Amino acid sequence: MAAAFGLDQAQMADGAVRQRVQVTSIDQFRDLFSGHVGAEQRDAFSAGAVRDPELTDAMHTLMHHVYGNGELDAAASEHANALFPVSVDLIAGKTHKIDTDEHVGPASAPVVIDVDELVFDGGSLTVETTVLTIKTRTLKITKGSSKPGINYLVGVTGSRGALGQHGQPGGPYNEPAQAGSDSSGNSPGICTGAPNGGDGKAGAKGQIGESPSEPGGNGRPNLPASLTFSSLDPSTQMPFVLMTQSGAGGKGGTGGTGGKGQEGGRGGNGCDTGCEGTNGGVGGAAGEGGDGGKGGPGGNGVAGQPIEITRPRSDKSQFQVVAYSAPAGEGGDRGEPGPPGSPGKGGKGGKHRVNGADGGGATQGSAGGIGIPGSQTGAAGIVTFHDA
Repeated sequence: MAAAFGLDQAQMADGAVRQRVQVTSIDQFRDLFSGHVGAEQRDAFSAGAVRDPELTDAMHTLMHHVYGNGELDAAASEHANALFPVSVDLIAGKTHKIDTDEHVGPASAPVVIDVDELVFDGGSLTVETTVLTIKTRTLKITKGSSKPGINYLVGVTGSRGALGQHGQPGGPYNEPAQAGSDSSGNSPGICTGAPNGGDGKAGAKGQIGESPSEPGGNGRPNLPASLTFSSLDPSTQMPFVLMTQSGAGGKGGTGGTGGKGQEGGRGGNGCDTGCEGTNGGVGGAAGEGGDGGKGGPGGNGVAGQPIEITRPRSDKSQFQVVAYSAPAGEGGDRGEPGPPGSPGKGGKGGKHRVNGADGGGATQGSAGGIGIPGSQTGAAGIVTFHDA
């Protein structure tokens, strides 16, 4: 391994080398990530693997070839040739100590830990939508993480689906409602018998916000993991706990905000000719604010990929799993109600007459509805134990 990836052998002898390396072929990748496992582990992986709708057939074939009992076909071989080289984060050497809470991902370079001794000393390792292989002769646990919520040593998780986009607001009105007609006399200079200015039209209700808004994204599954512990250090007094949960659905987007109500029409001006006049028209009432849009639907949780754990048979009770299903995403929040429009201004009164009153006010719209939650939860990846 040291020669293949140009690792510092002196540093490996003293502790461990951590280096990003380039894996040049599917055969080299398979040897690095699962070359040490037998037919039992491969059969278990292929039996428990789930179909990821976002992966191509060729990628599924490659996954089963690397971790399971699948053979390469022509399409998968061609895809692999185009895919490689790929970057891998490799930790190799004599001893690797995990004494902090390390979170890798989402969707980071695959991780391989290949050491003689792996020590957990107050830390943990969580990989999110990231491939993980651990190979060690001896596992030693002195203490776990002290961080609240981390009650495990290795976590293999998926990623939550994306939050749905916020709905677009209701569109604006570019013009006020129709104005009242201006009054004029029947003869030049005479307003006798002329009507008052016409009343403006009431503004229309604001446009509804986008409804429903965009859905939340489906979760992304936890990726394959292979953990091999040939022996457990006799000084270890606490169990090795693996936690796994696939990707939860994303929350739906917030409904669009309701549009502003239309401005009321201006009242018409009264007749204003000669020595007399008529009253101005009343302005139109403000338009009610538009209703908010309904929140978008939540995304679905997705099932996880298998995890294979090989441990010493004599210490099998010391290896435990905590598995959670991936919940469906929540429905998006209600869209906010739109504000009311402005009242129309009253028309100007003619000579010795009064101006028309401004139009009445209006209320804001109603809030939109809450989006529906996603419809599916995702099962945790199947964890299978094997004897070393």
